[in-house]
Amino acid sequence: MATTYVKKGGSGGGTSWSDAYGTIQQGLTGAGDGTVHVGRGIYEEGGLTWGDTGGSSSTVNVYGYGEVIFEGATTVSGRCFKYGEYVDSHVLNIYDITFRGYTDSVFSIESNSGVEYLNVRAYRCKFINCGHVLRPYFGASTGTDQRHSYIKLEDCICDNVTTVCSVHPSRGIAGPLLRRPIAYFSGNIFYNCDKIITDNGWGTSNTVDTYNINVEKDMGNIYYNVGTLFESSQYPVRFGGTFWGANAGNRAHVDNFYYNVTNYIVDPSGSVTSYLRSRIAG
Repeated sequence: MATTYVKKGGSGGGTSWSDAYGTIQQGLTGAGDGTVHVGRGIYEEGGLTWGDTGGSSSTVNVYGYGEVIFEGATTVSGRCFKYGEYVDSHVLNIYDITFRGYTDSVFSIESNSGVEYLNVRAYRCKFINCGHVLRPYFGASTGTDQRHSYIKLEDCICDNVTTVCSVHPSRGIAGPLLRRPIAYFSGNIFYNCDKIITDNGWGTSNTVDTYNINVEKDMGNIYYNVGTLFESSQYPVRFGGTFWGANAGNRAHVDNFYYNVTNYIVDPSGSVTSYLRSRIAG
């Protein structure tokens, strides 16, 4: 575990601002399971890896100071952060950074097997003109202990993104203990977005236990010009710690503002769509 520093034009060993690294990957590699401080500037970054590998758990913190922008690098298929190892739990905390122009995804998992649990938490960040914020990008598996990805956005802005969280349409996982993406949204602005969460129809042709989408909290957000909030190919959908039913969903959707939202929920049964619409659109 270490603390490293990165700034534009840096050529040092990353131990302080005056001795800063020049690239984000140097900072992440040097920090290991630690903290990276990033100075103002535009960084063309892509294919970034972080934390400890080989099955261990890591918590990595990345802080931006001033106006820090990570710009999409075309040489790495439009992805910013990726992780492709066997992991039990990787937590990535991001603060005060703008991600711009990542045509594929900002965060992705790229391993073809093993147990993956990617926990991404972004605070006061901006995602602008990106494909997906979080996109698990792994191959199908029959493992018995597959887990879920978790994404938390707090006080963030998503402007012109395809989805906030999207399971790849042909590369989902199908373990008996599967959990689809868990999401926590608080105080965000979602503007000009196609979909917030979708499983891309993957569950329709695969046996999946329990549920496809789990929204832990959806509170104090602004949804403006959004195509679909939550799209699942398998019922039930889970909101606020409970499945949909007579009293379901009450704890999940609180104090949100909706304008020009085409679909609130897309689900096979249709009951979730009509129930949620009556609560938030009536």
